[in-house]
Amino acid sequence: MKARKFLILAAVALLFFAGITGVFSPKGHVPSGQQPFVDINAQKMDDLRQAFNAADKDVRIVLWVAPT
Repeated sequence: MKARKFLILAAVALLFFAGITGVFSPKGHVPSGQQPFVDINAQKMDDLRQAFNAADKDVRIVLWVAPT
């Protein structure tokens, strides 16, 4: 009986963690009012540089996230 409760609790915790990390959310889904995230590749780096430099009077943040 304890093993069954443990397995149920572990499954609930795993689903909760997967939901928080966005495993089940569709790619490109963002909250309303927020611009979608952009995948950066070599072709888009120049666009990013120009947009970053154009906003010199605004607060600018670049968040670089690696999957490792």
